[in-house]
Amino acid sequence: MNYLIGNPLRLLMQPPDKLFGHLVQSGMCVLDAGCGMGVFTLALAEMAGADGQVVAVDIDGRNLKTLERKARRKGLGNRITTVACDMGELPLVQRFDFALAANSVHEVPEFPRFFQRLNLLLNPGARFLLLEPSHHLGKEGFQRELELASDAGLEVIERPTVRSSLAALLQKAV
Repeated sequence: MNYLIGNPLRLLMQPPDKLFGHLVQSGMCVLDAGCGMGVFTLALAEMAGADGQVVAVDIDGRNLKTLERKARRKGLGNRITTVACDMGELPLVQRFDFALAANSVHEVPEFPRFFQRLNLLLNPGARFLLLEPSHHLGKEGFQRELELASDAGLEVIERPTVRSSLAALLQKAV
């Protein structure tokens, strides 16, 4: 499944510059939660620039090794830190200016814990783009995720239209 999700054709269907290019600026510290093999991680690292940093989290160390190889080949290895962990734990100490969770939160056994941990890791005013596969989760399941995110302190500020996905842009209170 990782190869299907991480297929480069996905970048044509969901171009990173249109998804989050307006949300990521040079120098930002960015979290890619549930990065898989890094389909969006490399674009995030390019957008964050030489002064930025991307922390890519996935439970599968093999995915992270693949991402690390891709990053080295593109000269982005120094901008990306990989962390193998359960997204419900997020044992990180950095604070983030932007976070992305693309097609991953529905796989987390503890949704509420993920959103609580994420809220603690975001800087005030930081934004979080949540994408879920529309064919897999359904509108009711996605609405439940948004309610749990809201309970954790993340406010939905926009519901962008994203091909083949349910999407919401959330923000941590200032």
